[in-house]
Amino acid sequence: MKLAGKVLVITGSGGALGQATAATLRGCGATLALIDHAAAPAAQAAGTVHYGGIDLTREDAARSVMERVVKDAGRLDGLINIAGGCCGNTPEHIAAIAKALEGRTPRKWRNAADEREKAA
Repeated sequence: MKLAGKVLVITGSGGALGQATAATLRGCGATLALIDHAAAPAAQAAGTVHYGGIDLTREDAARSVMERVVKDAGRLDGLINIAGGCCGNTPEHIAAIAKALEGRTPRKWRNAADEREKAA
């Protein structure tokens, strides 16, 4: 899987699923912005920036951290939202998430978001 040069955000990155997803995507060459409510760790892997202590239930905090990510990284190519809990945290599920990101264009992201919004 080729994600070199892609900037991806993972929310809820402090839990087991978030950490496993980050490891998988980092191994595929992605640059990661990891967002979690817990404090950021002192040590950071190359190509990874931690944004800790973020309360994503507050719209102003969510907007602010995303603006910081874009400012720090120069852009944003994808979002994996694990914050708030997730099911299916198997290696197969994580691999499926990583595979789904491959080849995503901004138009595909918008189409997928539009479909989810219409379904809600």
